[in-house]
Amino acid sequence: MFGEYGLTFALAGGVGVALIVGSTFTPVIPRGEGRTGSLASEAHAAEQYAFCDDTLDGVDCACFAGRAGQVMSHEALEIRGAETINRTELARMQAMESC
Repeated sequence: MFGEYGLTFALAGGVGVALIVGSTFTPVIPRGEGRTGSLASEAHAAEQYAFCDDTLDGVDCACFAGRAGQVMSHEALEIRGAETINRTELARMQAMESC
């Protein structure tokens, strides 16, 4: 059909299809905020402790801040086409359930 270039066209087309399929299903690599591990957890915990102390009644703010800080310091993978929840809301919901 394509003569002497048939195999070359078939290989090029196969590589092109593989690249398109691979890039479609590969998750996006998120960029971090520059803070890592316990430093990020402590910073988030301090923010959440202040929130708890100012707005919530009858909640153990130390527990709340620790749990919310842990949740917020984890890097979340973003997947194309998927809906994501606000990380602050997720952290606060999980902290309220735990404490």
